[in-house]
Amino acid sequence: MSIHNENIFSIGLNIKKLRAYAGVSLNKLTSDSGINFKTARNYEARNIVPSLNVLINISQYFQISLDFLILWDQTGYPKNLKLLNLAKKCESICQPDERNRITATARSFFPQGFNSKDIKQDIKIQLNSTFQLNFTWLREKNNISQKEMAGILNVTQGQIAHYEKKSVPSLDKMIKLSEVFNISVHALSTGEKLIFDFDDKDFGQAILLTDHFLPLEDHQILIRLMEAVLKNH
Repeated sequence: MSIHNENIFSIGLNIKKLRAYAGVSLNKLTSDSGINFKTARNYEARNIVPSLNVLINISQYFQISLDFLILWDQTGYPKNLKLLNLAKKCESICQPDERNRITATARSFFPQGFNSKDIKQDIKIQLNSTFQLNFTWLREKNNISQKEMAGILNVTQGQIAHYEKKSVPSLDKMIKLSEVFNISVHALSTGEKLIFDFDDKDFGQAILLTDHFLPLEDHQILIRLMEAVLKNH
């Protein structure tokens, strides 16, 4: 089994871990998200793989990237969007001493020597909100013909034409496209680019390292701290 298929097979476990982290029951997840309870139970039992639309729904519910939901720690792209968006808000509102306190707290979680060289972010390009438009535009931008793309994905040229009109590839092929286009599955699918640039470099690096290397439980400590700081503004 390829690493892509292993990750896809683990999506159900990832949903279960996210529920445990957020303290959300399967009943609440399905009630809040509109997903059928029996279907969601089958996701977690790894009997079926969620569709892309369902994965987008779940990622938005837990405020994480699609890449994290699908690939978990195997992704180099940003993971916890709640953490990262709070950090961006903090950078624009919080005082330097408040950011320094958050930075120090983040750095206390990991030893010296950690660096951000393995962290990937999306390139700054214009994208649309649908996979079909993004796929077509990126294929043409990279001068890849439909025939060549069919060879890359090991499908027929007719299937490529369908992808560009209304259908969506399987998740293993979505991951492959992410690699070919050097763009996150999240951006390719939703048009929402995973780009988190910080003017305060020390603060930004501490946040990005936390997001990339540390477990969600440690993220929650920083999230609570930033929420408390922001509450005073």
